[in-house]
Amino acid sequence: IEVLPRFVPRTRAFGVPGVVTVMALPGTLGGGVGSAPNPRADQPLIEAVHAQLDSRRPLATELYVIGCEYLPLALSVAVGLRDDAPRDATLAAVRAALRRLLWPLAPGGFDGQGWALGRSVADRELEVEAARVPGVASVAGVNLFVRDGTSWQSVGRNGNGAQQVALARWQLPELMQV
Repeated sequence: IEVLPRFVPRTRAFGVPGVVTVMALPGTLGGGVGSAPNPRADQPLIEAVHAQLDSRRPLATELYVIGCEYLPLALSVAVGLRDDAPRDATLAAVRAALRRLLWPLAPGGFDGQGWALGRSVADRELEVEAARVPGVASVAGVNLFVRDGTSWQSVGRNGNGAQQVALARWQLPELMQV
């Protein structure tokens, strides 16, 4: 559960007095990192959370319960392997490490509590995560892609040559392809 105080979901407006929005995000079986698509709250879960909270909300407070909004991402990463590293197992470990980092629930994220709501995705942080995988000798770069309709578009680079995907305060990344 994430609480978004003073946020009206329909208009995406923050700072509205008397409004509380709760974002429900269901866990996965076993509590581990899954694959895309990421967990989504269905209507019965949203209704159950709303019913539980509605009887406890202060009078004159608007309560909204919503599901998560994901921003679909894809990435490519070029890694150099150590001579003694098993190729397929090491590449699978790189994919798993990147998926774990961007996972919205525990054990994902930098602190093991899931990717933080609204936190931008930066290519340099993904490079560091890939470099930590045993068997990886070097990382030659990460390229980020966002979905534009039905196709993937490369994310532009800033003045430092870095890529960053900005997320709105109510969004989480959803890693679709590595």
